[in-house]
Amino acid sequence: MSTEIFQQGTSSEGWIVSKNASETAIFDYYTKNSNTAADMSATDTHLYIHMRCDIAPFIDYLYFRLSSTSAGTTDYEQWRIVDNTSSIEWYGEWKTFIIDVNATPNSSNGTLTLSDVRSIGIVVDNSNSGNIRSIENTYIDVIRFGTGITCYESTSTAFDFADIEAIANNTTNKYGIIEKIGGIFFVRGRITIGDSSGTNYGNFASQDETVVFLDASVSGEVITSTLYQLNFVGNSTNTTNIQIGVGVGSGSGRTGRNGSTIMGETSSVTVDVSSTADVNLLDLFGSTFRQLAGDINFETATSSDEIAGCSFDGCDQVNTGSAAVRNCNFLNTVAVATSGALLWDEAEIDAQYCLFVNNPVGIEVPTLTANMTLTGMSFSGNTYDVRYEGASDYDCNYDADTPSIQNAGAGTLTAVSDPITVTITVKDINTQNALEDARVLLVAADATGDLPFEESVTSINRSGSTATVNHTAHGMATGDIALIAGANQNEYNGAFPITVTTANTYTYTVPGTPTSPATGTIESTGGYFNDLTNASGVVSDTRSISKDQPMTGRVRYSTGANRYKTSPLSFTVDSADGYSVIVFMIPDD
Repeated sequence: MSTEIFQQGTSSEGWIVSKNASETAIFDYYTKNSNTAADMSATDTHLYIHMRCDIAPFIDYLYFRLSSTSAGTTDYEQWRIVDNTSSIEWYGEWKTFIIDVNATPNSSNGTLTLSDVRSIGIVVDNSNSGNIRSIENTYIDVIRFGTGITCYESTSTAFDFADIEAIANNTTNKYGIIEKIGGIFFVRGRITIGDSSGTNYGNFASQDETVVFLDASVSGEVITSTLYQLNFVGNSTNTTNIQIGVGVGSGSGRTGRNGSTIMGETSSVTVDVSSTADVNLLDLFGSTFRQLAGDINFETATSSDEIAGCSFDGCDQVNTGSAAVRNCNFLNTVAVATSGALLWDEAEIDAQYCLFVNNPVGIEVPTLTANMTLTGMSFSGNTYDVRYEGASDYDCNYDADTPSIQNAGAGTLTAVSDPITVTITVKDINTQNALEDARVLLVAADATGDLPFEESVTSINRSGSTATVNHTAHGMATGDIALIAGANQNEYNGAFPITVTTANTYTYTVPGTPTSPATGTIESTGGYFNDLTNASGVVSDTRSISKDQPMTGRVRYSTGANRYKTSPLSFTVDSADGYSVIVFMIPDD
């Protein structure tokens, strides 16, 4: 035992490795722990050994051994950690070595049972050292096994990576998970911030810190691809607030400063970053997540959380949940080509003013139930900017770069430029209360806009309840309104939502069973809606138009005892700004 050369505790196990010899040191864990074996069978368990070897430049190999016997000479597996035969991998300085206990060993004897580990061995092969002086030269400071560390506070005091390292790497602990060198925090295990099984606080505030997850393969060690994780967790009793960086600006200019950098040492490193539903606040500002090659999963983030001014470079897919994502960069994703740098979950996503560069796919859209809108999104050098996997047809409205779209499912997503919105709000003129279920009809007033106006149709044929209209170059889209007039069979006439089948045909559902084909001098006029207002008294429509569109229509409301006079509509939708109006309805007593 050496009480002079150590870093953890008050001593280390000193050992004389002889010249021109291969020697093994065995720690009898079983006997030292009251005849209780170590259970290393848990998923992702790794062995950490902190040691120093003053003759390392002369050794050939360094091995770690686990055995299911106390003697350590049988029923073992052995991993080579250092190979100094052709070049010096390790000069013998203090270092924490790490090995996946499930990794394929370099050699073995009998059967190692990971749930029954009784001894831990260190083999120093010094067979070809030559004539060197053999004195105490190898020091075993601390041996541990597990996956990483969990960090929290008993009070609401915030902490950062510096605070974590100060405890994890002090002389009492020397966990080997995180170490600060030259102002950079080097990580070799899993870090969990917050207390998911207790009631402690997990308030974490990091600024201007750089964290690097080391590539164990560089020095011959082996870890699992799932070991490295940065997890933010919480509980329902006390707060877990995560803030990295400082938010600045507002609205479309929301970004961040003094953020931290979290990265992998090489592109071979895989680090997963995630948060859970019990995290009270997740704010990431001006931070960089680089070369992590793992999932960035903030699916449980809420609308009160923010991710602004951040860069995700060389990561796997990012799921931002319901967080407000502004001015972020998604670069060089390692997500597979059937995935994307950013997951667009229609029910949650709130991402605007972001940049996508050099990705196989910028944005993955699994499914839609309505048109999607890309606000301020920029694209460059992606194989596809958007991948759509849904079964139904929708528009992808955009107001910045035109996205290239890969339609990978049965449906078609069509890029539509610079959308505008028409909003009509209906209220009672006396009470100012919104009127739900008011019927709003809005159609073209003349032929100067994009919509057809009183255009002749070639024919209308019925099959069952479906009417098919032959209307040359109608220019309408699925969901638009066709106001049909002039058919001798009155069931064909009316304002109907249509499904576009070709550039010259569309269908609608016809009431009754009128004669087919329809007869008469039939005309069609396009419109935006023939809809009922919602609980807020609102109907709205978002689309792109190439020119100003004059509109006409009406608002009607008659439900039970509540009756109102019909209110006419007449206005022009601006091609740049859209249109919004409040209609006050007069009771019809």
